Amino acid sequence: DFNFSVNLIDAVYLGVTLTTYDVNRNVESTYTEWFDGGNYTLKNDYRTVGSGYDFKFGAIIRPIEESSFRIGVSATTPTVYNLRDYNSAEINSTVTFENADGDMWQESFEMATDSENAYDAICYTDYTMIAPAKMNVSLGGTIGTSWALGVEYEYTDYGTAVLFYDNGGENEAMNNHTRDNFKSQQTIRLGVEKMFAGSFYTRFGYNYQNSGYKKDAWKMIPINSVQTNTAYRNINSTNNF
Repeated sequence: DFNFSVNLIDAVYLGVTLTTYDVNRNVESTYTEWFDGGNYTLKNDYRTVGSGYDFKFGAIIRPIEESSFRIGVSATTPTVYNLRDYNSAEINSTVTFENADGDMWQESFEMATDSENAYDAICYTDYTMIAPAKMNVSLGGTIGTSWALGVEYEYTDYGTAVLFYDNGGENEAMNNHTRDNFKSQQTIRLGVEKMFAGSFYTRFGYNYQNSGYKKDAWKMIPINSVQTNTAYRNINSTNNF
């Protein structure tokens, strides 16, 4: 983070932050099915590397000089990521066969993306992702000398995320899928703090966040994707105390 801030007559505080991101994510998975006469196992090694950046702008305003009441507002620009996905996959299968005479035998099959009869390499794709902007509003203050209260609201629309190919063209299939499966996410935070005698404090906080997924959201793997891992999860609304 690279920050700059200024204080205007102890009533308005302004700040801007440039945030840079270093992305390094690795997922390994193994999926197996057993069925009458055989089985198969699909292994995936999926990795994302890259970098990104965004800007954050914020202000804290104290409208009443004699009061601790404050209003906070902030905005985060869409985050721009330049990424590369690596994927390698291997599938193994054993199947039992039976001919008309009742003779039975097993055959095994194996295919890997880095083998000579496949791609002979780990597959990868380069792309740009623009993640959604974020807005935040908060109110806070103190009552007397022993109570502090705060409330905060945050808004993000994940349906506005956009993907671009490495040549700059828009990935229309994935972007349409994003709009069809993601929605806005709203977060509400409430907090209260009580100071007792001496330096003893008690704090209570509550955080509610609705799901950013539509109820029937699913993972689409385009025919030109380097992925073969079908796993995904939809996170429901959450309550934290």
